[in-house]
Amino acid sequence: MPFEKASDLLSRYGISVAKSRLTKTEVECTRFTEQTGYPVVLKLISSQVIHKTDVGGILTGLTSEKEVGEGFRGLQTLARKLGVSVEGILAQEMLSGFEMIVGGKIDEQFGGVVLVGFGGIYTEVYGDVSLRIAPIGLKEAEEMTKELKAYRILTGFRGRRANLKELAAAIVSASKIVTNEEIKEMDINPLFVDEKKAVAADVRIMV
Repeated sequence: MPFEKASDLLSRYGISVAKSRLTKTEVECTRFTEQTGYPVVLKLISSQVIHKTDVGGILTGLTSEKEVGEGFRGLQTLARKLGVSVEGILAQEMLSGFEMIVGGKIDEQFGGVVLVGFGGIYTEVYGDVSLRIAPIGLKEAEEMTKELKAYRILTGFRGRRANLKELAAAIVSASKIVTNEEIKEMDINPLFVDEKKAVAADVRIMV
């Protein structure tokens, strides 16, 4: 599913999405980032590139029109080197908070399944995720977060605290998407969660 359509789907189910625009030209990209304010992030959007970070397809912390322009051209060059077709270059506000993964898929045995986990090394190395059969309610979503090995970090153990109610609401919404929509798999990665809100910075949906 194209990125913009996937983002619209999240919004319809009440999941906040980062301010962003899929741009086709450098002028369009720099104009949007000037309006949004710095710092910003640029991402290479292609159905042929699943893990953008692995190929250098994400540029973060850009703080000027010059940096954005150079970044836009650099990502276009990267796409040509990779030999992939591109939907565009996504210009996006830069978010902060805990990086979480929320997603779901259709399992042959259980049907719709929803998951939550920590982003980055926690998922890749430690497999720190929790699963439920969809759909679920808020209580079950809150239980899922408590099952995570690194749950204490979300409660202010390291100084920062996550809005667990907003995180749980996003998990519930994801479970509804998996249940109600004709999709095979969905990954919201990352979902940034801070003390006030939970906001999706990237989403991939397979239909």
